[in-house]
Amino acid sequence: MVEVKDGFARHKLIPSKLAKKLQKITSRYCRSKLAEVERRLRRKRDNATALQKKIGSTLRCCCEAEAGEKGRLFGVVTNVDIAKTIGRP
Repeated sequence: MVEVKDGFARHKLIPSKLAKKLQKITSRYCRSKLAEVERRLRRKRDNATALQKKIGSTLRCCCEAEAGEKGRLFGVVTNVDIAKTIGRP
C-alpha cells in the first residue's frame, strides 16, 4: 500500500491494472495477505536458523561418489547430494 498523486493513479495505475483504489475490504485483504507473507517468511527464517544450529559446528561433510583410478570424480557433487548427506529432503 502506497500513496500516490490522484492523477497518476487515475490516469496510469488504475487503467493499467497495476493498482486498485483502497477501500475497507481491499485494506483488510491487503493486511491479511501481508500477515500471511510475514508468517511464511518467519517460518523460513526459523527453519534456516534451526539448520544453521544443526550444521553450525560441522566443518566437513562426506558424500560418496564414483571416482576413476586417478581419484577424479565422475560428474559433480551437487547441493542436493549435500542436503541428502546432512539429512535434509
